Amino acid sequence: MSHQWETVAGRVLGSSLHDLSGHRQYANTVKPLTCLMIDELNWSRVVNFPGSISSVPDAPGVYAFGKVAKVLGLPSSIEWVYVGESRNLRLRLANHRAIEEANELLAAWLRSNKSGIEVWYATTELKERKTVERRLIREVAPVFNKIKYRIGGN
Repeated sequence: MSHQWETVAGRVLGSSLHDLSGHRQYANTVKPLTCLMIDELNWSRVVNFPGSISSVPDAPGVYAFGKVAKVLGLPSSIEWVYVGESRNLRLRLANHRAIEEANELLAAWLRSNKSGIEVWYATTELKERKTVERRLIREVAPVFNKIKYRIGGN
């Protein structure tokens, strides 16, 4: 089966999210020049998870799992279920396979959703990945993230 990839510049995880430039809420512990200048990320999509992760870079970055609903093959909505960050995206995504997943709720979701799972990822500077992850968790409120960040704080 061929791998399906899509690069999206200027959009953050599809139409259900705000552009990152729309909100400027920062964690209290982050100095103003680390991640504050990011207005957008270049996102790539893994459609056939987990089989397609071999082409994911072994670079630092952020990622998000979503369930895509389609109408006649056209994506109509995405439910974001988990957002994470890693020093090595390929290795971290390999750890998210249902049989290896430590988050019990996410593991059960991965086992029960064999189709429609998409993983989106974007590479970042190593020092920016945690700030970007926090910001995404605040804005998309993924259901399986155990830590929730409030707007205006951590």
